[in-house]
Amino acid sequence: MQERFLRWCASVVLRWPRSVLTIGGVLMVVSLWLAATRLQTNTDQDELVSETLPYHQRYKAYLRDFGDQEFLYILVERGGTPDTARQFVNNLTTRLTAIPEIKEVVTRIDPTFLSRNALLHLGTKDLQQLTTLAADDRIPFTALLTAPDLTSLLETMTRALSQSFAPQDRALLTEGFDFFSRMIDGMLAAATGSPPPETPLAPMTEALAAAPVDRDGYLTLGHGRFHLVLVMPEKDYTTLEVIAAPLEKIRHALDLTRREFPDITAGLTGRPVLAADEMAITRRDMTIATLLAFAAALLLFVAYFRQLWHPVFAALALTMGIAWTYGLTTLAVGSLNLLSSIFTVILVGSGMEFGLHIIARYREERLAGAEAAAALRTTIMQTGRGNLVAALTTAAAFFSALFTDFLALRELGIIAGSGILFSLLSMLLVLPAMIAVTERVPHRPLTSPAHVSLRWLEQCARRPRPVMRGTVVLTLLLLPGLLWLTIDHNLLNLQAEGLESVQFEQRLLKETEESTWQAVSIVDTPDDAAALAARLQALPTVASVDSIRSLVPGEIPEKMPLIAELAEAVGHVALPPVRATMQVPALLTTFTALHHRCMTLADQALRSGDAEGVLALQHIADQLETLRGLLRRGNPATLKALTAYQTMFMERYQGVLGHFLAGLHPQPDLLKQLPTVFLQHYISRSGKFAIYSTPRENVWDPGLLAAFVTDLRRIDPMVTGVPIEVHESSRLLEQSFLRVAVMAFVAILLIAWIDLRSVTLALLAAFPLALGLLWLFALMGWCRIPFTLANFFAIPILIGLGIDNGAQMIHRLKEDGGFCPTLMLRSTGLAVLLTSLTVVVSFGMLIFAQHRGIRGLGIVMTLGAFCILIATAIVLPALLARLRRLAPAEVMACRAPTRSSGPA
Repeated sequence: MQERFLRWCASVVLRWPRSVLTIGGVLMVVSLWLAATRLQTNTDQDELVSETLPYHQRYKAYLRDFGDQEFLYILVERGGTPDTARQFVNNLTTRLTAIPEIKEVVTRIDPTFLSRNALLHLGTKDLQQLTTLAADDRIPFTALLTAPDLTSLLETMTRALSQSFAPQDRALLTEGFDFFSRMIDGMLAAATGSPPPETPLAPMTEALAAAPVDRDGYLTLGHGRFHLVLVMPEKDYTTLEVIAAPLEKIRHALDLTRREFPDITAGLTGRPVLAADEMAITRRDMTIATLLAFAAALLLFVAYFRQLWHPVFAALALTMGIAWTYGLTTLAVGSLNLLSSIFTVILVGSGMEFGLHIIARYREERLAGAEAAAALRTTIMQTGRGNLVAALTTAAAFFSALFTDFLALRELGIIAGSGILFSLLSMLLVLPAMIAVTERVPHRPLTSPAHVSLRWLEQCARRPRPVMRGTVVLTLLLLPGLLWLTIDHNLLNLQAEGLESVQFEQRLLKETEESTWQAVSIVDTPDDAAALAARLQALPTVASVDSIRSLVPGEIPEKMPLIAELAEAVGHVALPPVRATMQVPALLTTFTALHHRCMTLADQALRSGDAEGVLALQHIADQLETLRGLLRRGNPATLKALTAYQTMFMERYQGVLGHFLAGLHPQPDLLKQLPTVFLQHYISRSGKFAIYSTPRENVWDPGLLAAFVTDLRRIDPMVTGVPIEVHESSRLLEQSFLRVAVMAFVAILLIAWIDLRSVTLALLAAFPLALGLLWLFALMGWCRIPFTLANFFAIPILIGLGIDNGAQMIHRLKEDGGFCPTLMLRSTGLAVLLTSLTVVVSFGMLIFAQHRGIRGLGIVMTLGAFCILIATAIVLPALLARLRRLAPAEVMACRAPTRSSGPA
């Protein structure tokens, strides 16, 4: 069949070369027209894997029910004053809402909604405790609410400490004492010039301020360090960057706002932004690399052949093959995805090899005196065999991806495998047809190719024993590197360095307890959500859990009477303005009274055997004595620091009290008051409720991500969301690549055996591939170059290169009628050298890419091509000589041409 096909190709080319070119050109035009008008781009990351997979089915069901929840994150660092940061957010929001492609901008929750319902978010026990405090005559509750400064607050606490309490009041005393102790610590820190701790709040009042917003309702992260702006743009999955159009306008609005507030640091991140940036850089890098590879390969051909037309013909033939591939892709697949869009550079790197062998063999035959027709026939029949095997094996490597559940890889396999075959067909038909047509026109005679001495390779072939011994030693030295070969699943490590989106994603992970990735659990009722959220929150890998209960608490009917009691007791209270000065004499008097009361309580604790209480009270007494001494010195700096601390403390304290007083008159039907964007976030179209679990650690780290997913699945086996998608898809892609590599290796051995009709020859043809890949993997270990989800693509390409080199060498060996390594090197060895250099040059251009994943692919391809070249040009001839049991003298006696022939 192989012989018949090649004979048909030769016959068609020699009889109807112009018709071949016409048909090929028409098909190219039609293919390009189809691609331009019908070929779609599908860059939806949720379409990369098969929907038959259970985990992906759950995620797709979640998306259908809840809609798109992947917002863009704008982090605004609170430089300067909080008011400046809020003004930055306001100005930015105004600009963003004016962009037509933006569907939603979320910067704050209505503060009246939060305040009005603040008390409903307290637990029933906390509310009962508050009502007890309000009704207890020993506790000056109203005075605590209306204190205008620290002095008044401490005086009120002194009166409270003077009262007698029963043992059952111990929990209440402990809570109040803790609040009091932390307040004194903060005052002393401020007075001594140390950074004061966060404003102390009693646990039950901290619950009032637990929502991730500031006092004005602005969304915050990192304990208020960052303001957060959530943006939902229109997403167009028919473009490579998905959000390219709105993203450009969002960044322009952000730049304008940053110019207005030069002291504010702000940046844009989020999974859609990272994906868009990655795709934009990838497309640019791949376009530049493809053009440079095309040009570099062409220049290499021209430099060697010392003639322009034949290399240009090869480039044109490859272009035609790539165009046909676009046409087939349009008809068979219909779209390009994030992976399959890189097929062009694969074809440039692999397809040019076929053209080099055709041109080299044709010129060799012509320079030897053959007529053009005879030279073309010999070239197609002889070199075509090696090219055919190389193309079939390379295509088989890509077609092996058809047996994976990773749809993106499967589509890449179809497109790249078909493209390899189309490239071969173009080189067997179109390239010879171009040569046949031009041979009929008088032109200058062929020039001999540039002389490339392979004497050093022939010397190696004449000394097979040292070469084989050296190969064994080198392999043994490299083997330990396999122990350090790893796989890095961290997608953030593939991104270009210096990108704003990457930098702010890393800041988000390091400086806050938030992540742009959240796992999602789905339940039927709000009570189910509360119960499951409590279990999830207890997991060590979970930082926070967010559910409908975050905004709509439970037990509202039980809480309403308790809140009514509080309203009756303190509903008339109005918060006074914060006093701007420090009342030093009154504060000194208060310190003295507090010190005396603490020492009295310490004596009581000592008599009751409460050693822990004695130490705590003695500590506070010492702190008070130190503060009293500092105030008596009258140092202006100390007074200024204490005054600033008082202002900060009381503003924070009154902010919480403001929530408390506003919450005395709640509106219990919270669902009707909930903003639409939050309602859609928690409640689906079908009435299901979502619980969002945020990871505690950096889930871009695959190990930490796996731990997070494992923990969640112990509680909720049906959990879904981006972390689960990334975790499972990464594992699936890794397994798919390994499966493809194994299946491809088996396929190429089978094809080589069918072609060469000898198990031994098939194994010899695959030997350079096996040895080259072994060396590559070991070198990657020694150099600490891990496998990534980008450089995995090198394996099928290198498989094609390795079997191509081995098959070409073995075919020429058979054609020359004897196992003569030196003769084989002089003819086909140079072609192998040039094709390997073509691959190195083509993929070496990727090393200069900005995208670290593409750069890593270029490094692995370059290393792998060199390893395979050494295995083919040095080790294989020596191995053949040893297998034939040829002594060095016998090798020297091999038939060899008297001139240095060109490659074939």
